[in-house]
Amino acid sequence: MISSSVMSSILPAGVSVCELTGAAKPDRLYPEEEALVSRAVLRRRREFALSRTCARRALADIGVAPLPILSTPDRAPMWPPGVIGSITHCDSYTAAAVCSSRHFLSLGIDAEINQPLPEEVPALISSVTEQLLIRQLPDSSICWDRVLFSAKESIFKAWFPVAKRWLDFRDAEVTIDPLRFTFHAEILVESHLTGPSFDGRFMLHNTHLLTAVWLPHQ
Repeated sequence: MISSSVMSSILPAGVSVCELTGAAKPDRLYPEEEALVSRAVLRRRREFALSRTCARRALADIGVAPLPILSTPDRAPMWPPGVIGSITHCDSYTAAAVCSSRHFLSLGIDAEINQPLPEEVPALISSVTEQLLIRQLPDSSICWDRVLFSAKESIFKAWFPVAKRWLDFRDAEVTIDPLRFTFHAEILVESHLTGPSFDGRFMLHNTHLLTAVWLPHQ
């Protein structure tokens, strides 16, 4: 099981995190939320309910009263005014991280099972340079290609709310520091953001890889 403080350990002070693991039971959805997944398969409905449960509990920790958390047309969560946040879910793990928008411009978190990517995937999500760097990282129990994938997922979640445009996996060039458990990404497309780069942290806990990034106010 993953403790409730694991994701918090790779996020800065001021960010509230709620995590649910294993067979955790989600709270009841609001009718407006139920409508969003009324035609979804059971697994998708459960993931959605768990993510909203985590989000509401994390929001409560920063003083936000319970409310429906709906989605944009792109399925991103719609946070209440003055709040930024990010949600992630994978097998047996769901988390939400939120904070006041006074602290940071955006947040991004991701969780993945610590397994190698399917053989054909690295070439689709990474540059030749990134693939070379991954092969040069030290042998360990960490699947570095999965760290790369997760880092980009976190980056995209933090990027989209402020840039208002999608990123392709190859639009971010990521380097990983295996000793400090950090990563750095340069964004390779033009945007209104100055200094389009991200710094983040990652960790391995049992079977899960966790990554997190946050974008300071410019």
